[in-house]
Amino acid sequence: SSGAAVTWQTTSQSTGLSLQWSHDMRPDLRWTTAASYNVVTGGFGGNSTSFAFNTGLLYTLSESLSASVRYSFFRTTSQNALFSLYEDIFVVDVTKTF
Repeated sequence: SSGAAVTWQTTSQSTGLSLQWSHDMRPDLRWTTAASYNVVTGGFGGNSTSFAFNTGLLYTLSESLSASVRYSFFRTTSQNALFSLYEDIFVVDVTKTF
């Protein structure tokens, strides 16, 4: 199956947009992707913006064994440079349940 969602969120100090999507490429292979963008005004480190993106494949090898490959990117830019952050992560894992 496939699915998608879009969320818009606003509070007194922040505004954000997030997108999510997933698709079963085969019964044993799922692809998921998500992205978000947020703007915060008047936070602890001053005004800031953040962007996050991740995508990954989950492969089910058996009822108790799966493997996944994921990529994640995250960046926050703040008026105060001490509160700015950048991440770029690639993960491969295998999970076995007993």
